[in-house]
Order: sequence, then structure tokens, then C-alpha cells
Amino acid sequence: MEITDPSLGMFSLLPAEVRTMIWRHFSSQLHVGRSLPRKPNHLSRDQEILFTSRKIYAEVAAEVPSGYNDNTIIISVRPEYRYKSWIKAKNTKGVQWDLEDLPDAISRGFYDLPWHKLNFQICIWAPHRKDSGQIISLYKKVRALVEILKGAKGFLSLWVVFGHTKNTSWFDDAQPQCSIENIADLLPWGREIPGAKCDYEFIFPLFLQIRNVKMARMYSTEIFEGKRENLMMVKRFMKAEWIMRKTTPYGSRAEPDRYYGKRIEEHLDLLFMMVERILDLLPSKTANMLRLDRFSSWYTDKLHGNSPYENELKKLLLDNVEGNDTLNTMNDRYRIMRAHNPLSLAYRSAFPETFDSTKHPDIDARGWNRDAWHCVYRHGIPPLNGKKTNERYRKWSMEYDAPENGGEFVKLQRYFSLLIARNPVLDF
Repeated sequence: MEITDPSLGMFSLLPAEVRTMIWRHFSSQLHVGRSLPRKPNHLSRDQEILFTSRKIYAEVAAEVPSGYNDNTIIISVRPEYRYKSWIKAKNTKGVQWDLEDLPDAISRGFYDLPWHKLNFQICIWAPHRKDSGQIISLYKKVRALVEILKGAKGFLSLWVVFGHTKNTSWFDDAQPQCSIENIADLLPWGREIPGAKCDYEFIFPLFLQIRNVKMARMYSTEIFEGKRENLMMVKRFMKAEWIMRKTTPYGSRAEPDRYYGKRIEEHLDLLFMMVERILDLLPSKTANMLRLDRFSSWYTDKLHGNSPYENELKKLLLDNVEGNDTLNTMNDRYRIMRAHNPLSLAYRSAFPETFDSTKHPDIDARGWNRDAWHCVYRHGIPPLNGKKTNERYRKWSMEYDAPENGGEFVKLQRYFSLLIARNPVLDF
């Protein structure tokens, strides 16, 4: 038998009915858009077939259920931290996507969805009151999700639901829950920022960046009446709905003074810095893992390579957010991150028994690798002001401060100060 259609290759030897049966057996996690997408950095076995030819792509797209074939997508955001597990998304036909992180979502086409033709329901599950780190985990997950949503032209509808379970709630004794107690004690400036105490106050402001939603709803699945704090929560949710329905772009000066984009951006910048500082010191199992995740994803390719996190910190420094206290905190955080990098020469000299690269041939010891971090610190990284962290830093710094390094330790102590001095204007 001869190949009758070169664009189908060996598949052209099969009847169309048989090819259809093959396409229908593909995983429901296969993402199919309207046209052949740009090839992502990594592919699952199922996804590889999409890049064989446009003809095959068209046949697969016609048979595999896709988010494009249904206009409702439901996103679930859970408070627990799991490595390489960010959010779950599904449509009402049962197609589900398990997304590892924001880059994974981008590689699978979520930036290219026709948002203005879709209805979205985002369910944000309440954190457990006994694990204060879970509200920080939720904040980071929702913040990354909004990075996608705020770039959309608009939505048919967007429902933000603050959900509860049998063991978790957004309320405590009929009032909004505050998982993190004595927040001011964890901040170098010694005070809370206004409107960032209760758990829901960490989350709902992130959605104020979204615009042009034809039907916007934000509510909790449980509301206790008769409390002043609860009434304030309902009013804030209603205000968020009003802001998301606005057609003026986020950041437009045409918006009312109190709620125009610059004021919202300033609040979100302060909120980000507050969350990062709280995470430095918060004692909980989830916080330990979040500190590990922050350090392990500081760079994406190599030491001093691409660093979205570092770029964001530099931007906030240039905007003079909280001044010198923030600069000192960033420098401390950077030094401790360097002291924990399991692939650095100084680390391997100080702790030769911790990470044996010969037992992990899949990990490149010459670059930057998240898996190596998670291999070494299986239980996360303890608070940065703790005794264990301090002892590790001191032992590492003795190796790093060897004479042959010629003043590098001094530069390390003033890392962000030197970055700003060398980069008075940065392009983000």
C-alpha cells in the first residue's frame, strides 16, 4: 500500500473511521485550540501528535473534546502546597487540565483562549486555620492566575467564589478568619498595611486588576449576618464586582480617584512586599515549603540568569516601596538563598554529604535546577530568622568568604543595592 496523503504520513493508510477512533482515545488533558499553536518547551506524549502536520492537527481538533467547544470553564484553587501542582481547570463537558504552574499554563495555550467568549467560575477554597501558611499559598496561586486573566479583553462572566469545606472556612466564630496573628510583628516597618488582615483581604484585591466583565460576581458560600466585619466583606465584594465590570482599562487615569489603577497597583505592591516578608518568618509546614519554592524558582536557567522574581523585586525597589527596610530585607533574603543553593561550589564544600550529584544523573550540577532543591530540602526551608538557618548560613559563608573569592562576599551582602546602582532605569 502506498501513502495517499503525505500530510498524514502512515496514518493515510488507515480508513478515516479508524483514525477517528485513534484520536478519540487521546487523553482528555490534550489541549486543542483553533489553530496550530506555537510549540511549547516540553510536550506530553499525547501532545506530540499535534505538531506532526496541520492536517493531523485539524483531524484531532475535530474529535478531541476541547475547552473551546464549551464556553464555561471552572477553575479550582486549593490552599495546600504541592510541588508542581498549581490549579485544576475543567469545562462542563468534563475535560480537565492539571496545571503545574504559570509557564505550564502558557505552554498549553491558556493565554490564547478566547476569553471574551467564555464564562469563568473560580472557586477559591478556604485555608485551614491551623496552618497559617495556607493563606500565603492561596495568595501566590491566585496572583499567578490573575496574571493570565488581567490580559484578557473581557469575559462573558466571571464568578469568584470563596468556598468552604467541612474542616475549613473563611470565617472564625462568625467573623472573617485571620489565619496569621500579629502580622505587624513579622514586618520590618512594624505595622500592618490597611485592609490586609483577614484572609479574604489577601485574595480579593488581586481581582481588581481585571476589567470588561459583562457579568461579575464575587461571594462567599457562607455569610454570617449581624457582624460589622461581615457587612464590610460584602461591601468590598460588591465594589470588586463593580470594578471588574468597568470598561476602562486597568490603570486608566479616567477611573475615579479612589479606585483608579495606580492606587490599586500601589496597594498590591505593598501587599506583595508584606506577604514576602511574612513568608520569611512564618512558622508552619506550608510556609516551609513555600520558602523552598521561592528559593528553588529564584532563577529559571542558571545562577544570575533569568529571574522573574528578582526583576519584580528590582521594580519595587525603583518605586521606593517601603524604602531601606525593604532593601535590607531583600539583601538578607538573597544571601540566605545563595547559602542554600545545593548546586553551588561553596555549598558542596560546606555540606558535602547533603547532595551527591552522582546519585542524581538527571540533575545538571552546573546550572540551576528546582528538582535539586526539592531533593535536598524535602521538608522545606525553616524561617529565615531561625537557629538552623543561621547556622547553615554561617558555615556556608566561611566557604564562600575564602581569600580566592576576592571581595565577592561584600558584594553579596549588598546585592540589590549594587543592582539598583548599576540599573537606574530598568525595562520590565
